[in-house]
Amino acid sequence: MSSLRFRHRILYVGDDPDLAGLLMTALRRHACQVIRSPATPASRYLILGPASYSLLLLDDASVCRELARLARTLEHRRRTPILAVTNANDFRSLADAIARRLDGQRAPDSQ
Repeated sequence: MSSLRFRHRILYVGDDPDLAGLLMTALRRHACQVIRSPATPASRYLILGPASYSLLLLDDASVCRELARLARTLEHRRRTPILAVTNANDFRSLADAIARRLDGQRAPDSQ
């Protein structure tokens, strides 16, 4: 089994397992590791924790709006881009756009 080095780590918080799976597969082609969490209050710990993320990818659930507000209050998350996914019918284009955006910024620190 080959070892893949990821350039970016993305936190996806959402309740759509199909979208999460499609995004994970599409973003892996762009050397992005997607950490998936259901949209529950427990996902706050991933936002509060020290792990570095290149992007917070949140679905349109009320929990995710709360997480976006929380992230902006934290010093280590203030500069992390946040993308709310409200309609991802064309997930491949979304994944390509995310990868292009991330390639223009510094990758997260290795942990």
